[in-house]
Amino acid sequence: MGKIIDYMADEGMNLPNFLYYLSWNLDVDADDATIRYARTSLMHTDMLASILEKWYWPPRKHGEAIRTKAARTTMERWAEENVCMRMNREMRLLKPLVLSPPEELSDESLLNIKLNGLTADYQRVASVTWSLLHAASSTPLQLQRNTYKYHAPSIVAIISMLSFDRSYHRCKS
Repeated sequence: MGKIIDYMADEGMNLPNFLYYLSWNLDVDADDATIRYARTSLMHTDMLASILEKWYWPPRKHGEAIRTKAARTTMERWAEENVCMRMNREMRLLKPLVLSPPEELSDESLLNIKLNGLTADYQRVASVTWSLLHAASSTPLQLQRNTYKYHAPSIVAIISMLSFDRSYHRCKS
């Protein structure tokens, strides 16, 4: 491995620049078949998840208490930004499901809301939001022990409140 890094250095290249240019940046010839093949191989390898896990949480030698910080901060910031964008998109997609003009609201219309239908719609349209709220509703141990616990009503209520916070016109649920 050291010989490859040394060769890259001899060619005026370091690892960060190599990864930068490999990752669809316009500074290199996008039509270069060798680069396209290498990039595609990286994106589709089973090893990619393992590589990213090591960048986030690098291994350490047994008995050493020092852990390298690695790319943890950068990866967490990137993940949070992407999850927030995804949740925002999902909340926008929920709008037609929860939009109800005030003149159409009545006790009868509110009592006719079907929790099962709303649950299925929310899970389908806002899968990431649902998944995050479900994960936040219990610890993994609680989920393992309390297999009978039904979190859907709480999650539906939370998503409905968040949707209502976005616009008071969204008052179906």
